[in-house]
Amino acid sequence: MQVSPRYTGLVGRTPTFGDESLRAKTPRTRKAKAVPESTTFPPGSHAAELLALGEAVPTRAWAKLPPDYFGNIDHYLRGAPKNK
Repeated sequence: MQVSPRYTGLVGRTPTFGDESLRAKTPRTRKAKAVPESTTFPPGSHAAELLALGEAVPTRAWAKLPPDYFGNIDHYLRGAPKNK
């Protein structure tokens, strides 16, 4: 699957937010569920674009992420305290 041209500049860049008011103030209560590999999304949908972005990242790069990266993304991006 090809990454849409409008997202090619985003691959490999990490967003930064200088304004703390942009952070969500509500606690996260739900865990993200993995999408089964057999799932297909309509072409051009946001889900299809996000899936293409994820597939554009080499497996070796995903392996370098800490195992708790997505659960503690605020810690890794902004230095917030880690979730237990």
